Amino acid sequence: MQPTGAGRPGRSLGTAGTAVSRHSRPVRGGFRHNTCYHGGEVSGYPQSWRIRRGLTLIETLTVLFIVGILVAFVTGLARHASRTAETRRAQADLQVLADALERYCLRYGDYPLNPGGWHAATNLLAVAVPLPGGEAATGNDNNYYFSHLLPQDFTCLDPWGGSYLYYRHSRQPAGGAANEPTDMDETFRLRSLGPDRMEETSDDIVL
Repeated sequence: MQPTGAGRPGRSLGTAGTAVSRHSRPVRGGFRHNTCYHGGEVSGYPQSWRIRRGLTLIETLTVLFIVGILVAFVTGLARHASRTAETRRAQADLQVLADALERYCLRYGDYPLNPGGWHAATNLLAVAVPLPGGEAATGNDNNYYFSHLLPQDFTCLDPWGGSYLYYRHSRQPAGGAANEPTDMDETFRLRSLGPDRMEETSDDIVL
């Protein structure tokens, strides 16, 4: 007579004819079975498979370190793009001021403000020239203002909140002082001190 369970693969007889699974292990008083349920069926699997291991402290710190590097890289790219855009805007503003100064000189024969020394470009907005012969004025008085040569919303302030700077050279005949330009030299200079607001530094923008 065939023992109970002998014809079933993967099973053997234990004490007193008890069927023993391949995944059973002996314990005091009998066998312990490791089983799991799949779609209502019972199947055996090693107990070690049920161990759930979380991240260690070193793994967590490594992930945080990598995330920090990525954030710093993206932030650096954003700042560089912002700085580039601000520099281009400052250069464009200086060119607008230069064009207005040239048109003022063509109209009145000289550049505004006194020569020598740097002036805040915001002072140019208040420069007014009386219109001759009672000519109709653009404003409410009989003066023509330098600001009329600029776009309506132009403030003479750079992207970092400081005023552009304007330097007017005095016109000297050839053979004048060594530090003074001649008629063939530049007649004015424009500058932005850049984001650090300090003179003669690498971030200055000069035209």
